[in-house]
Amino acid sequence: MRTVVGLLLVMVLLAVPARAFDGYEHRSVSNAALLAAVRYAEKTADPKFLAQARFLAMKEHDTFGDLTVAVDWFQDVTKLTTISAFDAVGPRQRFNQALRRAMSVHRNTLHFQRQALCSYRAFHRNAMAYAADPLMWTEALYTEAVALHFLQDFFSAGHFITPRKSSHDAVAGSLHDHFGRVGLKLSVNLAHGGQLDEPWRSLAAAALAECPGFPSKGLLFFDDDFNSLNENREVRIGGDGRLEEVAAQRFLVLLLSAKSIAEVLEASKDGSPTQLNECFSLRGAVWTEPPRSYHVLRQSNEKVVPKGGVTLEKRVAVTPEPVTLDFLRDAKCEKEVPRCEDTFAPAVSYDVMKEDYSSDGLFDARGVQVTIAGLPLVRRSISIGRLVKGWDPPGSVEAYDEKMTPTDETYSEVWGVLYSAFALSFVESSDYRAIGGRVELALAPYKRVGGTIMLGPGIYKWSGGRTTRLDVGLKLTFGLEVVNVALLLERAHEVDESGRFRSRYFVTPGVELTLSNSWLRSVFHRKGRPCCKGE
Repeated sequence: MRTVVGLLLVMVLLAVPARAFDGYEHRSVSNAALLAAVRYAEKTADPKFLAQARFLAMKEHDTFGDLTVAVDWFQDVTKLTTISAFDAVGPRQRFNQALRRAMSVHRNTLHFQRQALCSYRAFHRNAMAYAADPLMWTEALYTEAVALHFLQDFFSAGHFITPRKSSHDAVAGSLHDHFGRVGLKLSVNLAHGGQLDEPWRSLAAAALAECPGFPSKGLLFFDDDFNSLNENREVRIGGDGRLEEVAAQRFLVLLLSAKSIAEVLEASKDGSPTQLNECFSLRGAVWTEPPRSYHVLRQSNEKVVPKGGVTLEKRVAVTPEPVTLDFLRDAKCEKEVPRCEDTFAPAVSYDVMKEDYSSDGLFDARGVQVTIAGLPLVRRSISIGRLVKGWDPPGSVEAYDEKMTPTDETYSEVWGVLYSAFALSFVESSDYRAIGGRVELALAPYKRVGGTIMLGPGIYKWSGGRTTRLDVGLKLTFGLEVVNVALLLERAHEVDESGRFRSRYFVTPGVELTLSNSWLRSVFHRKGRPCCKGE
């Protein structure tokens, strides 16, 4: 048992790697996009502002792209929008900040779906407003670097499809990893007649002209990239760590990032005539009846799958508004991102196939769960389980009426079950040992507190014989969802002072570790299959 505990502690120290786009991808795309935007805006932005922006992209350290990367390391990303942003970044990279960095990596709901877009819009709006004041140019660039992290995340397949809010880390990781590997289809409408439309053509030309000046460390852009979108086409994009494999995705993320930055640079003069506008719709189900649990989804209608995209619209005047972490997490921020209507004419939009995403609310959850608990001389246990099935988290499915019109309501599962798991368990005390199996149903967490129902048989062996009994229990957890403090409340069995075998209630503290497959692959250096299925 001591050996197992030691191994668990080692795993705890390693359990911090899940990210959005890999760091080098965020850094490379943002720095390259900044250089392209500077060239693109040579005649429409203040030359002094352009010179400051170019310098920030070409530095050896503490670059524009480094701020985009650092968003993954902070829960309160507003710290990165001030003039002292890099003073906060440096300490977060130190070993003694590993726990806080790990919490930020896994408490990352802002990086997914509508929350990613509302975070982008809030920071991008402020960046444009700051750019109108020369005394705020540094803050404008830093704020835009933060905004780009969320825009780029939205164009990672796993981040678009995954309802991270209220979902368990390992279950969200499973869905995120699956679509990052197999990809999602994008409908791209940036070109006609085999040539990019404006402003994409000029942005691409600026990027091509700056190509030799791109920072050499990290992601590279090649000549073929600049021709990858020169026609109306569908592109199957991958997820985190896949930009090297999909040229069209690599170039698309570069163009969108460059357009966003150009809007900020041009705000130093009269402002860009157009700006990016985004929309997103959750997956939907037909309303049944209170208590708003969904039993049957309308599979014949395309609206049961998520929708999302961006278009170009006429620029509107903006003023800076305070952005706080509470605001970004609030439903008011999400409501600023409109639903994708049928009249939406996107430049880029997701085209999610029904066969890609389960229409019944279930999807595979892949991961490993280890729980170690016990008290000396009373009861010690270890269980090793495999995540099997996941459910949509609360609030992740919009309600549609019988006419397939979206409402303002969202569905919730009655019991709020997030995932199920099968586990093998081993229990011992001074008088007996037991081995068994059990089914676990994890319930929706309340903030950082989660609950799991446990049920399964155990084969007990003691000096008086051997027998099989059914054990039941509840496991309460608190923490990161990856690494948790656990408290087990069990109705199990033991041998009493008289040698009789009887049932008893146990309360034992412990530790729980739940890891998605992405963590296992990173530890054992297993290379994933090339993206993307269907290419």
